[in-house]
Amino acid sequence: MHSIPQVSRSKDIRFYVKAFVIGLCLFAYLVLGFYTELKLIGVKPLPEKLIEDFHYYRRAYSNAQETGDPYQEREIGLAFLYPPPSLLVIGIFVRISPFLLRASIFTATNILLLSLMIYGIAHRYGYTLSDVWWWFPLGLGFAPFLELLHLGQINVITQFGVFLMFLLAEPAPVLGGVGLALGVVTKATPLAFVGYLLANRNLKAVVGTAIGLAGFSLLTGLTYGWQLFPSFFEVFRELLDAFPLGPNSQSLFALLESHTTIPYESLQIVHKGLTIYVLLVFAISGIITYLSREREPLFIILSLGLTLIPNVMWYHHYVFFLLPVFVWLAWSRLHPAVVIWCFAGLLLIQVDRLYSFLEVTHGALAHIFGHVSILIILVWQMRKVAGILKGKPDFRGLLRWRSS
Repeated sequence: MHSIPQVSRSKDIRFYVKAFVIGLCLFAYLVLGFYTELKLIGVKPLPEKLIEDFHYYRRAYSNAQETGDPYQEREIGLAFLYPPPSLLVIGIFVRISPFLLRASIFTATNILLLSLMIYGIAHRYGYTLSDVWWWFPLGLGFAPFLELLHLGQINVITQFGVFLMFLLAEPAPVLGGVGLALGVVTKATPLAFVGYLLANRNLKAVVGTAIGLAGFSLLTGLTYGWQLFPSFFEVFRELLDAFPLGPNSQSLFALLESHTTIPYESLQIVHKGLTIYVLLVFAISGIITYLSREREPLFIILSLGLTLIPNVMWYHHYVFFLLPVFVWLAWSRLHPAVVIWCFAGLLLIQVDRLYSFLEVTHGALAHIFGHVSILIILVWQMRKVAGILKGKPDFRGLLRWRSS
């Protein structure tokens, strides 16, 4: 009889131990995600509250067709407050009936788009599905994503537009820009990624974004009327001055109000100061990106920061963490420290919720994870650019604009 080589046996043992640890971690992750979602179901039972928020979109769509004003209702949490061209996206689903078929197609669309993002990032960095299969339960079992499906939010569609920009900005910059336009017309904040494109010297993608925005806006104006745009700008100004409070709100302002003794009158000053700090981080990261031409750090920093700084934020908005986390994992070549850090952060978000185990913090720890991650990436960037500058580079070459 031939004996099994000791090296082969050791490899088998390591493989099974690794598989067991990964399986155990994913099991715990999914259990916590399902637990948080089931707690939400206790508050918003199914099927009565299935895609509840989409009903507000449908009402706005009907108002846009009947009265030309989808912004009649302006109460945060009950109103449609998105850019007018988002009606083009919403209209696709509104036309589907009966209700359960609409809910099924909407849910399947979100699952498919998130799966495509995971696969697209893996493929972009040369990974096979056997390498990163565990990304799928991380994304699809993420409690904020489950809440998004429950409530019928369109944030995954927004994120898919940003994903298209990231994926296509180099090989097909105009199409990448149109992808970003899709993200912008469903939620205004992705417009900040134009700065990302400029920092990467990608003028063609910026032009693509402008073309996409013009096209979506033209189609919206011709379909629903041009009066929607001044109405939205008025709504947007009101939104900037709104600061929803309570343990269900995940905004930095609400968390400061809940977890500190800062007087309410001073909270806006503190919030503005922290917002300026994040914008300064964006600027520093953008300058370093322009010099180093390494695009991933700024993308991760922008994605995390744009999620955390708005004055209106809810738990399902943490789905915007998924794309930068997967980019970070892939860009780091699955570095063990990055894998552990990102998994720990997502695991924390699973339960850092009013309707979960960490009711006391209800979002504060998730913010800490996001901000620490931003600083980690920024420090890495600063060390990288310091190395470039120490090498006595050709400064004219570093600063020269080269549009892709």
